[in-house]
Amino acid sequence: YYNKITNVSNTRALRDFHNLYVKSLLINSISSENNSLIDYAVGNKKAPDSKVAGNANVMIFPNLDAGNIAYKITQRIGEAEAYGPILQGLEKPANDLSRGASPHDITQMIAVTVLQAAARLQNVSN
Repeated sequence: YYNKITNVSNTRALRDFHNLYVKSLLINSISSENNSLIDYAVGNKKAPDSKVAGNANVMIFPNLDAGNIAYKITQRIGEAEAYGPILQGLEKPANDLSRGASPHDITQMIAVTVLQAAARLQNVSN
């Protein structure tokens, strides 16, 4: 599920990625307002025919700054479990942590990075 991105090339790149790799995921662009992503009442009002409005469990943003802001707000205010930012498209697995990361945050991102490395090794060996 992704937020409407104003940059057309980013939107096209996300659509192309979805069409090539993850067709089984429900993806819907309904708003540039994050409340419609995770709040069912708002999402249903803005996109009543959407199967995922208000039920987002993954948010993809056009750049690292936007992603950092959104996940930190979601984590702190919404008391949500947040993993990220998870960086994609790099030659080797690497992820980012803020200076304010808790030991739990660090452990979770280590686990994500290890899984990315294992998947990369599996793809290389096939």
